[in-house]
Amino acid sequence: MNSTIQGTKLNIVAQQEKLVRTFATLDGDRQEVIAYIIALGRALPALPAREKVPANLVSGCLANVWLVGRYKAGCLFLQGDSDALVSKGLLALLCEVFSGQPLDEVMKVPLFFPKEIGLDRLISLQRRAGFEAVLGKIKLLAQRGLGLCGGEGVLTRGASDGGP
Repeated sequence: MNSTIQGTKLNIVAQQEKLVRTFATLDGDRQEVIAYIIALGRALPALPAREKVPANLVSGCLANVWLVGRYKAGCLFLQGDSDALVSKGLLALLCEVFSGQPLDEVMKVPLFFPKEIGLDRLISLQRRAGFEAVLGKIKLLAQRGLGLCGGEGVLTRGASDGGP
């Protein structure tokens, strides 16, 4: 799912611009957009059962959403899953933008694609809250990666903050 140019992943801004172009081809048709988001959810690889633990659940989501961050060479690599296809598709969008990106970039580059594609008009208030909760956890994982593991290894919520 990750886009590359000559073997290098697109940066966060370019990933978002690519998503905006993709969604523009759907002409704002709600049914087409939701079908596309569901297709992204189906395409996102399943998270291994051993990773579907309470420490990896994202609180504030309508469905169960699990998110794991791994760090290598100062970059954040995300893997996640959900028991609902729309939520899993929204997770896939965020993973497409942020996975494989430098930790400091994840922290500072603003997210603009949701507004550009009109996501707030296309999904329910509860799903928007869940989307924001996943984004918050991604930022938290990046922050922790910068400070706690020097950009290498695996860190879940429970590993450092006393979470469940």
